Amino acid sequence: RHEANMLDYTRDYCRLLAGLGSTGHDIVVMTGDVHYGRVTSVELGIRGAMLHEVVSSPLSNLTYLNAWFAASRNRLMPKRFPHRWALRHSEGGRHLTGWRLRPVNHYPRKGTGKSLYSIEARRNWRQWVYPGIHTEEHLVTVSFARHRDRSGVQITVKGWLIRDVEVDGAKEWPLPRTAFSFSRKIG
Repeated sequence: RHEANMLDYTRDYCRLLAGLGSTGHDIVVMTGDVHYGRVTSVELGIRGAMLHEVVSSPLSNLTYLNAWFAASRNRLMPKRFPHRWALRHSEGGRHLTGWRLRPVNHYPRKGTGKSLYSIEARRNWRQWVYPGIHTEEHLVTVSFARHRDRSGVQITVKGWLIRDVEVDGAKEWPLPRTAFSFSRKIG
C-alpha cells in the first residue's frame, strides 16, 4: 500500500485528531519539504480551538533535470477538515463524536483566487536551471510572544523570498523581501 499521508492510517489518524481536539487549545503544526509554503487554519473539534498549519520549503530549489522531479505546487488545498473518511470510519465514530466537516481557511486574496499567506509557484524564464514551474526559494520564520492583553499567545509567521532581496535603508544590508506576514492571537 502506498503511504501517501495520514489517511492511509485512518485508525491512527482518528485517534490523533481526537487527542488534538480534546485539549481545547489552538494547535500549530509546522512542516516542510513539500516544495511550497503556506499558512492555513481550521476549527479543530468541538471545543472551539483552531488548528493552524505552517508549511515552509524549499530554501534552495534543485536545478536542471533534478528540478523536474522535485517541482511541486500547492495542489492539495483541502476545502474541508477533517477528511470525510475519518468521520465515516469506525474509529471516527468512536473518537470524533460531534465533529463536523469544517471549512479550511486558506485566507483568499479577493479577486485573485490566491492566498494572502502562501508562496506561489511560478515559471521563471530567466532562470533556465529551473525547468517548468517551481516554487520561489523561501524560508518561513515563526515567533511566539505573550499577547498584549496577557490572555493568550501571539503567533507571527513571516514568509521570506530568498532571491528577492531589498536593501534595508537604515542598515544598508541586503535582506530577503517579505512575501507575507501572518499574525494572530492563539489560545
